[in-house]
Parts: sequence; C-alpha cells; structure tokens
Amino acid sequence: MFPLLTPARIDETVLVVAVEPPVDVLDVAVLVGIEDVGLASPWVARVLCTPQGEETPSMTAQQMGLWLFPVCAVGIGCGSVKSADLQTAGMYITAEVETDDWETHLSARITTGPEWGADRVELGSGDRLSASYGDVLVDLVEDNAGYHRATTQDVVGDEVVFHLDRSSDVSAPSTIVTMPPLFEITAPTAGEVVDVEGSLVVEWSPPDPGEEVSYVFTQSGCVPNEEAGFDVEDDGYLLLDLGEVEVEPSVTSDQCEATLEMTRQREGVVDPAFEEGGEAVGRVIRTIGFTTQYPAR
Repeated sequence: MFPLLTPARIDETVLVVAVEPPVDVLDVAVLVGIEDVGLASPWVARVLCTPQGEETPSMTAQQMGLWLFPVCAVGIGCGSVKSADLQTAGMYITAEVETDDWETHLSARITTGPEWGADRVELGSGDRLSASYGDVLVDLVEDNAGYHRATTQDVVGDEVVFHLDRSSDVSAPSTIVTMPPLFEITAPTAGEVVDVEGSLVVEWSPPDPGEEVSYVFTQSGCVPNEEAGFDVEDDGYLLLDLGEVEVEPSVTSDQCEATLEMTRQREGVVDPAFEEGGEAVGRVIRTIGFTTQYPAR
C-alpha cells in the first residue's frame, strides 16, 4: 500500500490525491473510493472522473509527472442514476445560496451520497426541484454538471427553502438555507488609492457581533505577507497588517491593484427525508477593487 493525501476537488470532475510510486493506477482509483488518509507525499496524481462510456481525454499529464485515469470505469461513481430508481432516503442534497454585489445565485445538487465520486441523481418527470423565499417560488433549471440553478436580483431575506416534490416517493419540501445579514464594505472604497504604511484599515457595516466573517486580500504586482482565507470577528473593523511588502523587481510603480473579498456564511437545515444527509449553506459575499500606494523606494 501507499499513502494518500485527502482528495481535494479541482472542479466538478477532478479529484487530487498524492501517492508514492511505484503506482498501480487501479489501486489508486479503488483507494480514492474507500477512504481519505491525510499523509504527506511528494507525488501527485490527478483523478479525472469521466462518465461511464465516455473516453478519457488524451493529455500530456505524464510529461508533467501526473497520472490521469477514469475512476468511474472501476465502479466508484461520477455517473448518474435516475430518480425513479432511488428513494428519497437514499439521496444527498447540497443546497447553496450566494448573494454577491449584483445578484443572488441559488443552486442545489442531488447525489447518492457525500463521498467523492457519488453518482448524481437525474430527476425524471414527476420529480421537481424548486426554491422559495417570501412569496416567491422559483423553478431550478438543471445544467450539464447536475446542478439545479436560478439567479435573481431580489432580496431573498433571511431564509431560502428548497423543495423536492416527488410523485412516486416521499417528498422533501423543507431544506432551509439560512442567510447571513447583508453588509457593505465601507473602507476602503472601490477605486480608492490607499496610502499603506504597514497596515490597511478595513471597515464594514453593519457588524454582526458574536459571528465570524472571512476575508481574502490579494494584490497584483506586490507580494504581501500571507493574508488570505482568514476568519475574524464580525465586529465591523479590521486592521490588516501587511508587514514588509516586497515589490517585484519588474514592477517600477509603487502602486498595486488590490482586491478585498469578505464573506459571511451560515449553516442551514437539511430536510430529514434526505436520510443520506446534505449541506445547506447561505453566503453573502462582498468584493471591492482599489489601489494600494506604498512608500516610494
């Protein structure tokens, strides 16, 4: 046997595992379906999930030190199953609502379980997935990846309820996504040129005491201290310590294009008819772009 890293999703069809050679491709595929063992390893294998019967794309992965192979061919999943062949109790739902600066995105995906490579469930006639907020009922449209989506510019309020209505089995009408309070970033402002002398003041309103907010701060042309993916108290104020910023040699300007993204997130409640379980997540995301001005070199 050889150690595996916990797989991480690259996109909707790709998993990543790390292995120590010599590697047997079939062994890796089977192990990904059994368990995730968090052990470090210098080698990486990308596992490409392709639906059964489809050809795995020809790529130069071996030249990159990567192995690509279809895991569905060995029975792990990534395929689909008709909803008519599955009871609601055997389904797993992922329901998400994201409100950004322009609109709100609603999405839901039903699979046979939470594990990597679980089959997606294709809803047949007589099965309907929708969402509601207030007095508004929205039908969700399925895309090629098996996500049922809708977009609205409405203010959806505190809750969005996802409904799975079934004609041949138990319905699951009440997966509830709880939405965090709306907020706005008040400092810096979009397009502003901010003088930075070791720190950056970030403010947002209204605060949500007792909760957390996450932020990601990035700059192009400069390399700040690692300030990304942090959770902080949602008190409306953050002093972002940039420390020593090293301007790349090829950059002659002391100004950098910066982006700040802040996210509030709440966990909701999955309808108990989904005995496999699920996730119900609501997010409010705010993003601004501005310019950071560092002392002249």
